[in-house]
Amino acid sequence: MDHSARRLLLNGIWEFAEGADGDPPQEGWQPVRVPHRSREFELDPPSSGWYRTRLRVPEHWDGEGLYLDMGRVRHYGRAYLDGEVLGEHYHMRLPWQLDLSGRLSPGSESALMVYTHNCSGSYAHAEVDGLSEGAEKAIDTLFWFTSAATVGIEDDVWLYRQPQVRLEDLYVVTSVREKTIRVEAR
Repeated sequence: MDHSARRLLLNGIWEFAEGADGDPPQEGWQPVRVPHRSREFELDPPSSGWYRTRLRVPEHWDGEGLYLDMGRVRHYGRAYLDGEVLGEHYHMRLPWQLDLSGRLSPGSESALMVYTHNCSGSYAHAEVDGLSEGAEKAIDTLFWFTSAATVGIEDDVWLYRQPQVRLEDLYVVTSVREKTIRVEAR
């Protein structure tokens, strides 16, 4: 199967603006190439910021089984589609995928925004306030907080279609002696 019929790479020129949580900044937007992140060697790297782009669904795609693969977002991320929260994500080392099924239609265009924050405070873990001191210190992202504060979308961003009917966990058992093939699939 032609994978281009199922996946659309969204990398390229987006816009980025430093800004706090809440409403997106009204000004200060600069073009950046995604994947992108602020760098340790910047004089004053931002502790939080916003990314934005336009998301276009190909005409020949239907609106079901659509997902957004954000790859790695450093360190905390919250995604918005046309101003509505899609989801949030902690832990930059784990994949972040968002289900867009039923939210988009073929040929539609939407505003995609992602708020990112370094790993300080409540952005380090969803339940950081309820953790013991030892558990809080063990959170992987707190290691990064002791280094330079960086934010960003550090991996490829994909819009893709996941077929509603597909084979998973295919298991094939063959027997030459019995001249049989047994196939199990989910």
